[in-house]
Amino acid sequence: MKELRLSEELLLFAIDEKKGVVPLIKASLIKLGLAGAVLYELEDRGKLELDGDRVKVLDEDPTGDSILDKSLKKISASKKKKKVAHWLPKIGKKSLKVSITQELLTKGMLRKIDDDEPGWSFRRGGRYRPWFDTPLKHTEQKLREILLHHRQPGEKNLKLIGLLHACRLYSLVFEQREEYREAKEKARRLSEDDRIRKGIRSAVNNKRGQVASSLLSGVFAIIKEAC
Repeated sequence: MKELRLSEELLLFAIDEKKGVVPLIKASLIKLGLAGAVLYELEDRGKLELDGDRVKVLDEDPTGDSILDKSLKKISASKKKKKVAHWLPKIGKKSLKVSITQELLTKGMLRKIDDDEPGWSFRRGGRYRPWFDTPLKHTEQKLREILLHHRQPGEKNLKLIGLLHACRLYSLVFEQREEYREAKEKARRLSEDDRIRKGIRSAVNNKRGQVASSLLSGVFAIIKEAC
C-alpha cells in the first residue's frame, strides 16, 4: 500500500467522487487546508516549527520536494516570523492544488474522468476520481475507529482530523446524521489546540473582514458621489 502525504490525503477526501471535483462551497477552505498540510509536512522534515501562532524557519536548505521547497523558499524570504494565518493564503494558491493533483495522478491514486462520463458540469482543470483501492479507504476506516470507537489517534491522523475539521469535510465521510454529529464533536475536542486549524479559521475571518471592508468602501464612495 502506497503511503500518502498529508496534503494528498486531504485532497482525496475533498473530491466529490460522483462529480469529480472539490465542491465550490469548499474550494477556498481546501486551499487553506492544503497549505496547512504543507506547513505540517515541512515541520515533520525539521524545516520549520510552529512557534505559538507564528511560523519559524529552522533550516532553509531545499528538501528536494518541489511542492515543499516552493513554500519553504517563500517563507524563508521573510525577515520576520509571521502568523500561520498570514502564510496559509500565500501558500494555498491554485498552483498548489494543481501540483498535488498531478502527484496523485502520477502515483495512480486518481484517474481523470472522461468528458462524456456522467458528472456535474464541466470545470476548468478537469474532473478526477479516486481509485477505490487507494489508501483513502484505509484512512477513512482509521478515522471511523478514532472518532466513533475511541481508538487513540497517531500524530498524522490527529493532524488530518484537525484539517478535516477546519475544512468541514465530515459530511463526505460520515453520511449518517448521528455518526456525523458524534464524529464532529470528537474531532472538535481532539483539534481544539491544533494551531493550523486555528490559523485556517483566522485566515477565513481575515478574508471576510477584507470583503466586508471593500463592500463598505464601495458603499461610502457611492454615497459620497451622490451627495
